[in-house]
Amino acid sequence: MSDFTEEFAAYREDLAKDLPRIRGVVVDLQGEPVAGAHVAVRPGNHSSSSGVTADDGSFAFPVLEETEYLIVLGRALRSASDLPVPSVTSDLFVDPDSGEVNRCGTLSYVSVARESITDLVIRVLPELLTRPEKPVCNEGRPGWALLSGVVLDPDGEPFGNTIRVCAWRAMEDDRIGCSKNAADGPFAVSVPSGAISLRITMEVPIGEGYSTIIEWWYSEDGVTTDREERTEVVVDGMNIEGIEIRLPGPPYDLPGSG
Repeated sequence: MSDFTEEFAAYREDLAKDLPRIRGVVVDLQGEPVAGAHVAVRPGNHSSSSGVTADDGSFAFPVLEETEYLIVLGRALRSASDLPVPSVTSDLFVDPDSGEVNRCGTLSYVSVARESITDLVIRVLPELLTRPEKPVCNEGRPGWALLSGVVLDPDGEPFGNTIRVCAWRAMEDDRIGCSKNAADGPFAVSVPSGAISLRITMEVPIGEGYSTIIEWWYSEDGVTTDREERTEVVVDGMNIEGIEIRLPGPPYDLPGSG
């Protein structure tokens, strides 16, 4: 290293020594460090500082403003062996209070004051960091599981695009999260343990420029508009696959619940 490089590095370090800092560690759901995770801190929606975690999962950034920051993990879509610079999409938002990643709902900010140090412990399911597709919200939270399946038309063919499947806490009538199913019919929602109800929502055109929403509950017979006849899915922390939601008739002709 040349004298100039060493002097410049020292100069930068001296400039940053009185700046507020955000630092922390990224670990997996068992508490083991995650090396090489892409971490970014953003004031609002603008990129501020970013980097990758060290071998022990740690990261640290000086920040220039006393303000509120979003903490975001990136998905490395391509490795450094494929490109001179890895392709990264930063869209896995961190809840700074719990350290959880990819939660549904309103984004949470961390407030940074002058000459302060903000310490974070971020817990993430490592496979989310290299997945090409953005995961459904809440996937990867500790203790949560995926419910996945397919919506079928009366002939048993996948019915996609226009239907959304939402998970609700059965006893509390509290919506957890939704997944718009794909063109070939599959859906996936991430849920906590407990009794879960699935509500199917479809937007139906009723005239030029107008539409209405019809909704059904998942039941053993397909779907129902009566919440008392809905089928509860009991989740114990393990993923459940292969749920079939069969529509008993052409969707546009079915009665819906409000």
